[in-house]
Amino acid sequence: MTPSTPVLMLLHGLGTNRATWDRLVPLIERDWPENVGSGGGDPDVASGRTNRWICPDLIGHGAAPHLTPYGYSRYASAVAEGLATGTEVIVVGHSMGAMVGLALAAGDHGVRVRGVIGLSVKLAFDDGDRARMAKLGAQPVRWFDSRREAIERYLAVSGLTGLVSADDPIAAAGVVTEHGRSRLAADPRVHLGVGASAGPFVQAMTAPLRLVAGGDDPMVSIADMRRFDPEALLLDGLGHNPHVQSPEQLWSVIGPLLAEMAGVPMAGDGLVASPASVASPASVASPASVASPASVASPPLVASPAGSAAR
Repeated sequence: MTPSTPVLMLLHGLGTNRATWDRLVPLIERDWPENVGSGGGDPDVASGRTNRWICPDLIGHGAAPHLTPYGYSRYASAVAEGLATGTEVIVVGHSMGAMVGLALAAGDHGVRVRGVIGLSVKLAFDDGDRARMAKLGAQPVRWFDSRREAIERYLAVSGLTGLVSADDPIAAAGVVTEHGRSRLAADPRVHLGVGASAGPFVQAMTAPLRLVAGGDDPMVSIADMRRFDPEALLLDGLGHNPHVQSPEQLWSVIGPLLAEMAGVPMAGDGLVASPASVASPASVASPASVASPASVASPPLVASPAGSAAR
């Protein structure tokens, strides 16, 4: 391992926080190579930062401050501020976090992005979606008399109900309690920061982009993904939060992609994608029949309503 090996950056989705990556972190710790002196800062696993990987709360989410206005480029600038200039990173972004990764790769933020893997990125964003995001972003903070009620609300709007129990630390991270009342940790105004077109970001990127989604995710289609990544993959049996639902299955697919982007071997095993974990080729379009990102005249908008009441 040399200092040039990139730091792995995990970026969460809209309305959630870095705790959603907790189940994937042990696999990263097992397999992602050491990188002492990389620019990732002093190791501090509890705060989501090590020399090998970083996992920040985006502004307006989790324990991060509420700082408007929100937007993909603003998020990208904020996460770059925590890294030494010139640090090389590979981004794994979930839903809105993938769009932040694209913005980081496309802009001049002082870091070098070696690749982006986007998970569960919603690629069809119509006027109704935008109106719903605007409505959610205009709502005041909702307070709950019961912390349990606030946690259940967080799990529902983030698509984690049934995947995470109310007693799980992942659930607790989505709620803040003050003076006997509880609220969701995310600022409602983060909904106002989604909806910008992915096209300009993708066209400005020089780093590779790979897209992966659960085969049961109603917000993502293979056809939309393959407009930007002709080799996009679906994971059978998984929904919108594959990193929470089945981290081992997800890692078996994205681990080899990360190794290829980084140009280094992984330290662990079990990183070859299992045929059973990927959708049958017969169920998806042939990569050869899909236009490359540069040939898409009007790319769809990308956003994640993961923090909305109706996902």
